[in-house]
Amino acid sequence: MKITRGLFNGQVLQRDDEGVGQAFIAGTSARVGTVELKVSSSEGTIQKWIEAGESKGKKYFAMLQEIPAGGPYKLKLRIRKAGKTVDELTIEEFFVGDVWILAGQSNMEGVGNLSAKPKSHPMVRAFYMHDVWGKAESPVHRLSEAVDIFHNGYGDGENRPSQKELDKVFKERLKGVSPAIYFGKDMFKATGVPQGLIACAHGGTSMAQWSPDLKEQGGASLYGAMLRRFEKLGQPIKGVLWYQGESDAGEEPAKVYTQKMVELIQATRNDFKQPELPWGIVQIGSHICGNGQCWNDIQEQQRLLPEILPYVDVVSANDLELDDGIHVSGKDYKILGSRLSRIMRKLSQNEDINGGIQFKSAELIWAPTGKNEAMGTQLVVKYRNVSKGLTSEGRPHGFVITNAVGDVIHKIYKTKLYKNKVILYLNGPAYTLQGTFLNYGHGCYHYCNIQDKAGMGLPAMSQMSIVCNFPSPIEKMQVKSIQGLKSFNAFTDKKIQTLVKERKGWRQAHCEPNAHLMRTTPEKLDENSCLYRYIHTAKEQKIVDFEFGADAPFKIWLNGDLILEDGNAINHVVLGEYKASVTLKKGRNKMLIAYFNPGGVHWGIIATISE
Repeated sequence: MKITRGLFNGQVLQRDDEGVGQAFIAGTSARVGTVELKVSSSEGTIQKWIEAGESKGKKYFAMLQEIPAGGPYKLKLRIRKAGKTVDELTIEEFFVGDVWILAGQSNMEGVGNLSAKPKSHPMVRAFYMHDVWGKAESPVHRLSEAVDIFHNGYGDGENRPSQKELDKVFKERLKGVSPAIYFGKDMFKATGVPQGLIACAHGGTSMAQWSPDLKEQGGASLYGAMLRRFEKLGQPIKGVLWYQGESDAGEEPAKVYTQKMVELIQATRNDFKQPELPWGIVQIGSHICGNGQCWNDIQEQQRLLPEILPYVDVVSANDLELDDGIHVSGKDYKILGSRLSRIMRKLSQNEDINGGIQFKSAELIWAPTGKNEAMGTQLVVKYRNVSKGLTSEGRPHGFVITNAVGDVIHKIYKTKLYKNKVILYLNGPAYTLQGTFLNYGHGCYHYCNIQDKAGMGLPAMSQMSIVCNFPSPIEKMQVKSIQGLKSFNAFTDKKIQTLVKERKGWRQAHCEPNAHLMRTTPEKLDENSCLYRYIHTAKEQKIVDFEFGADAPFKIWLNGDLILEDGNAINHVVLGEYKASVTLKKGRNKMLIAYFNPGGVHWGIIATISE
């Protein structure tokens, strides 16, 4: 007797919703008769000899049913005719648990240093690329052994090296750690059932090479090879783990990445006849070189996939250490395996835990920068699925502000974490953020270190628009130097009004966008100034909010009435530090500001008026 499909020595069968496994076993035999089977374990008989199928025409079949999750089990098959056994076969061990396909490119294949390889586990099994089951050991992916020709160029053909030559290749390898075994061990710990890993990944491969349109090529294509191995096992699977995208981080392939991913996921669900097949996707991490814009584009498309397709979740890798210019380190694959375990427990087991962290919102606020401290501009970024709050090893890092073409604008001077929020403290007033974008993990090679307290990292995020709903500042003021006044107390109403009436010496005030500075000239910073502007309204507005900030003593009049003053104002300019409710009359309103500079370099003022 020989098995050709359905159950092989060492295989993990996929348990069903009732927690039991079954298999339709097919094979060849020259004998004719009734097929019987018996299942046992180290604890005794699980199923006594039962009639399970028949053998005729040199083929046989048998149904193995209702084997509880666990193992190892031993299966005996025999063909009986006229009360005698005429053929028999023994499967020395098999298991019932959960089975996963591992697919993608090198970071799923595994290129981490083998010096950091994980210990194997008897309940974590691998279906290796030469179609043989065994205890999962690094490297799980062994392309030179594959029977599918795409992986090595010879497959199972006449040019295939001897097993002795292949074994030598593995003994000489220094790299080969992947997230596979770490994932399997985490899942076994969480579920208590054996885990089966089907190795299908191949380094350096693109979405075009993974196209389902190539499945008719069988083992000469990636999708065809994966489908062949799935069909050979004759079992459903629990889910797909996917880490790919580096090869598509170019201008042209990036344009269709989401489309290709949707096609691939839907194809597996159709071909595997599992319409709700879960996909756990790793968002590509960091790379020492390459096209940063395209790299971030792929990351952003991956981040958004759960919003496009159901039963899909994404974990980040951008905070993981590398063992070379692009591959996650052997030791940090443990973190990645744990993250994949978390989202797959959520997706496939309906466990009441958080999946991958997801961006929720980003809001500009005007708030104190600390207890009993001045007001300042803050960007509060909120996330979903955060477990036990956000944390970082050392100072939180990874967020940047960019302009429309992706250049970094240095705005963030402090980052704080609070529960599910990241609070970014920004230099300058809120209006200077108009037309800018929020990023986490900007460029190919970045340092990110924010995760939740259960170890899930924040996803990379690219070019998120920052909406500023704050009022625009008052601009286009006229400015004039004030000569001869040696103290702030000399800034009397009478003196200032006299200066304003003089027509000579007025010019357009200099305005710098970062802090909205107003001076007589960009170079001249150490003089007293008087500024004014007319504010026109179509009708009287009785309740108007006036906000002001200054870094030196000042007085402000509106239509001749003093509305604000501070003889002790100091650095820095904070919009909203001074507030007043005023009435604007119909037509022209004159705002006048006297600004006393005691010497040194000062920034100036900023003001807004809003209904």
